[in-house]
Amino acid sequence: MKSIFVKLALVRDILDASETERLAIFSRVSSYVYKGDYADYGKKDIFLSCVNSSDSIVGMKLGIAVEAVRKIRSRMSLQAYSVIGEETLDKIATGTITELDEIRRDFDILEKNPVSVKAEMLFPGEFLSLIRKYSLVDSEYNIADCKYELALLHWMSLKKIGELLDNIDVDRMQYLLKVINNETFSVTTGDRANIFRVIFCDGDIIKYAKTEDKDKFMFPPKRPEKEGGDKELFTV
Repeated sequence: MKSIFVKLALVRDILDASETERLAIFSRVSSYVYKGDYADYGKKDIFLSCVNSSDSIVGMKLGIAVEAVRKIRSRMSLQAYSVIGEETLDKIATGTITELDEIRRDFDILEKNPVSVKAEMLFPGEFLSLIRKYSLVDSEYNIADCKYELALLHWMSLKKIGELLDNIDVDRMQYLLKVINNETFSVTTGDRANIFRVIFCDGDIIKYAKTEDKDKFMFPPKRPEKEGGDKELFTV
């Protein structure tokens, strides 16, 4: 596999000035690679500023031997490929419009979410604690075989929870939490019990709902604007 820095130069030479869409995506990818957010090397800024120089010049600036420079080139290149994908530059050069759209979509996400992000920044703490508590085997899997689990991560992310909260009335939600905590006397014990029945019911909650209420228990929940929904407090 060619070094990503060599590959960037090759693709830039291939692209014609008239291919504005490909050049625009190439510019984004190139900027991302040379910014170095994906790398864990302490002197990455110095390295990236002179990466296209000879190994001896890079070594002199970093204060390391030529052999060490080659190892860092390989390490940084592999780390970049692990984030942007090995085929991305080839697709920019010769890929279809659909493939270019996919790269653009991926970089919309990458540019907003640095790869240094940790799970604790993405998901509720109690959710992560439950996973760690009940995970019995420390194994590795093919990501393509983890689609059910990815779907749950999608819905349990703080970002998605924020979107869900935008779809309901937070004041009503806060009131329900007060009822659960026994911090209000405006409801009966029967009402409180009904709340727990909904929260802890087995299977699909819709099958327990009255016919006229079934749409209110659909997932994801969304309160109509005329009833106080869509305030966009938590997401942008």
